[in-house]
Amino acid sequence: MQFTFIVGKYLMSRSLQNEDENGDLIAKLLLEDIRNASKQVDAEDFISQIPNLNHVLEVLSLMDDVSIFLKDSRSRYMFGTPCFREKLGADDSSNFILSRDYDFYAPLQAESHIREEKEVRERRKAIHAHPRWHLLLRAGVEWVRVSKFAVNDEAGAVVGVCGLVRTICRFSENAAILANCGQDERLDRAIHWMFQNTDRELENEHIAEEVHVSTRQLGRLFQKEFNTTPQRFLSTIKLDNACRRLRQGVVPIVEIALDLGFGDQSSFTAWFRKSTGLTPRSYRECNGSGTKL
Repeated sequence: MQFTFIVGKYLMSRSLQNEDENGDLIAKLLLEDIRNASKQVDAEDFISQIPNLNHVLEVLSLMDDVSIFLKDSRSRYMFGTPCFREKLGADDSSNFILSRDYDFYAPLQAESHIREEKEVRERRKAIHAHPRWHLLLRAGVEWVRVSKFAVNDEAGAVVGVCGLVRTICRFSENAAILANCGQDERLDRAIHWMFQNTDRELENEHIAEEVHVSTRQLGRLFQKEFNTTPQRFLSTIKLDNACRRLRQGVVPIVEIALDLGFGDQSSFTAWFRKSTGLTPRSYRECNGSGTKL
């Protein structure tokens, strides 16, 4: 590690008057670099034991619409394509390597991912393009198709899990954006109408009538594309709306609750905790936002 690099980092940080403080800061920066280098070595050692994986990962990294990750047997991230790290909010690879899902996902989802990957490793049973929703702590809700399979070392022992994630629906402030799915016009209309009416009590009959299908047909559309019901999909739209406004840190939680059709803040908090494992206040604090209640 070059001395000029360490000094450069020191000069860019802040000027300190005390000589002892100068020495402490340089030592801290040096220790940080050593830790990051150690993480990189751990990841490279892990990847090197899997036959031909480096070449495969290089090719997969070129696919813009698919995010790829690699985890070890402890469900720690060892590799992630740039688009996957960006999705998680971990642009710096040194903050990504050896991290776990608890750093990026809502607690209930992180626990679910770890249990699922343990089963993939132990049973060597792959998951193929399974639709589900994710709640990213710093980015809100998106619907994805996930594939996971066990990876082996040269001796055939399972050493981790490789995953592929493709977004099929994400929500912006003003619209629901569908991608990489069947693009059924009726489904598209239903989702956009639901998106525009999150403040109302929407029954399946209302949604079906709006898009001119029967309630049975409506259910089949959502089951086929998202493996869920219209009401559960609507719940994720509301959840994304709530998370976005909580991250902004401006609107009081009680106002968010009322705007989303909840009778009071308590019922909203119970629903939010059941969906994520966090209270609305905890989610807001995770994102460094204000603390208006």
